[in-house]
Amino acid sequence: MKKLFLTLAAAGVLSACGGGGSESTPQLSVSIGSISSIDENSSESVSVSASGAQGSAEFSIDVNGPDALSIDTSGVSSNGGNVQLSLAEIFEDGDATLSVTARDSEGRVSTKTASISLVNVSGFDKIETSTTASSIAENSELEIPLSYLGSRGTVTTNVTMNSAGQNTVSHSVSTTSSGVLLTFTADEFSYNNHPVTVEVQATDSEGKSQSIAFELTTENTSGSASLQRLQSLMSSAQGVMELSEQALLVERLEELAVFFNDSYTVQSPSLLSQLSTEVSFEDARALEDWLNDSNYLVHEYNTGAAMEANFPVFFDNAIPLIENYLGSISTVLQASIEAAAPITGNIELTDVYVSESGATVSQLVGNPALGEFQEETWVFKPAFEFLEAIAFPESQTCSRNDEGEA
Repeated sequence: MKKLFLTLAAAGVLSACGGGGSESTPQLSVSIGSISSIDENSSESVSVSASGAQGSAEFSIDVNGPDALSIDTSGVSSNGGNVQLSLAEIFEDGDATLSVTARDSEGRVSTKTASISLVNVSGFDKIETSTTASSIAENSELEIPLSYLGSRGTVTTNVTMNSAGQNTVSHSVSTTSSGVLLTFTADEFSYNNHPVTVEVQATDSEGKSQSIAFELTTENTSGSASLQRLQSLMSSAQGVMELSEQALLVERLEELAVFFNDSYTVQSPSLLSQLSTEVSFEDARALEDWLNDSNYLVHEYNTGAAMEANFPVFFDNAIPLIENYLGSISTVLQASIEAAAPITGNIELTDVYVSESGATVSQLVGNPALGEFQEETWVFKPAFEFLEAIAFPESQTCSRNDEGEA
């Protein structure tokens, strides 16, 4: 609501009688011309005046209404005049109040008000929503209120939904005092996120129709988590193929054996060089095929063609392939362990550890012979703390400068 203020000086009206007497002081009175309504996109002129003022008078003219209602008081002078009210386009009927107050030099005050109906002549003009929602998560409901501005009588609502993917979203419509409430329901999603276009067509009892369209994106939260898990394992598997952990382990153990084990015979080629040549071609090919197939699955899921149910299957299929791949180099690993055993003690390599997230694939982390998880953090036993730099090379902030300590 807005309020406009106008102050004007008006000439006082004095009454006097001769013959030794005078009449009583007239009552201060404000008058507003006839006005009951104003149509949208039109203007109305209304007269205002004051009578009975003693001395000068000041006028205050207030109008309370929507922003679409404006007032022009340039036609009002000290003798009163006309106020011009203009109403721009509105989308539903409303009300406004015109208030005129006069105060004379004796401090007397008189106020007159007029109620004005604001008429939406064109009728059903617009469908409006206050929501900013743009997505719906699986296993959830989303409510979107729609306001039918200016509609007359009963409104018939038709909702059409067009999905760009295979996730299913249902809907229901319930009537409210201002329009309708759309309720969207999503069950478990199986496919990747995709948009759903919603079109609403509404027709009131006068036959006037309006429409609105908006887009919702499905959010497959479980699918996103499963996809991330597989992609983490894919990254870890790439590190396995490069023998990242195993190369660091063999290099470190071989160095210790060369410098501190007098009985060790230096190998030619070195154990580190033998590592890559020991890898089974068949096992390497199988793991590489898995990586290629996984990349294709991710592409198919992202384009909406594959279901998230494939992710855990691919995840589980990778574990024996990784074990076979690392098993093919077990001879070299064992030789390096035995070579450094007089210095490090026996390092027992058990089954390959694959974390639930797929982010860690290791023969050191998760090996109960070497350490344990403490509050979800892997801690090596004191005798094997030197393995931390091998298992977690990314956490090392300085270079190794003492080759003499294990």
